[in-house]
Amino acid sequence: MTCTRYFYNKVTGSPFFPSISRRFSSSIAASHAVAPLSNATNLNPKSHPDGPVSAEKPAFTFPVSISPAGTVLRGLNYIKGRDDPVAMKEDDYPIWLWKLLDEKKSDKSVNNEDSDLFSKSKKLRKKAAKKQRKLDAIKKASGKIDEVQVPLTQQSIDLPSNENGSWVGASVAEEGRNELRAAMRVERRKGIKEKNYLKSV
Repeated sequence: MTCTRYFYNKVTGSPFFPSISRRFSSSIAASHAVAPLSNATNLNPKSHPDGPVSAEKPAFTFPVSISPAGTVLRGLNYIKGRDDPVAMKEDDYPIWLWKLLDEKKSDKSVNNEDSDLFSKSKKLRKKAAKKQRKLDAIKKASGKIDEVQVPLTQQSIDLPSNENGSWVGASVAEEGRNELRAAMRVERRKGIKEKNYLKSV
C-alpha cells in the first residue's frame, strides 16, 4: 500500500506543511541572531580617546570619626536584650547625619527668662549669667538698684488670716494661700528637674 503524501511531496517538491516549516525555520534564525548594540561604549579606560575615565568624586567629604569601624559602642544600647551597637565606616552613615551640628537653630528657651537654668546646657547657663551681670552693672551705674526680693516660699511673714470673720478677709486669706501653694509647686518642679539633671551627669 502506497502513501499518498509520498507521491504528493514527490510531485510538488515541497513538504506537506510548508507554512509550519517556514515558520519554524524563521524562529530558529531569529533566536540565533544577535542584535548589535546601538549605544556601545568602550569600557576600557586606558583605550579611551580622551584619556582614562575618572569616576565622579562625591561632593561631600566625610570627616574622620573618632570611633573606627568595628568599635563596640558600649553604653549606647537602650533596647533590652540587644547587643551594643558597632561603629560603621564614615561613608555608611547618611550625609544628613554629619550636618546636624552645622545647622544652628534658634533656641526659644534662650529668650525665655522664666525658664529653668538647670534645663539648659552649660553654654546657655554661662550666657545667661553673663547677661545678668551686664544688667546688674547697668543698674548699679544708673543708681537704680532693686531691693533683694525674697522668694515667697522663703519669707518669714505670716499669711493673712480672717480675724474679723468677714467675706473680704476670707477671700484675701484664700488668695494668699493660693499664691503660696503655686510658688511651692513651681519650686518643687525646679527641684525635681535639678535632681534629674544631676543624676544624668
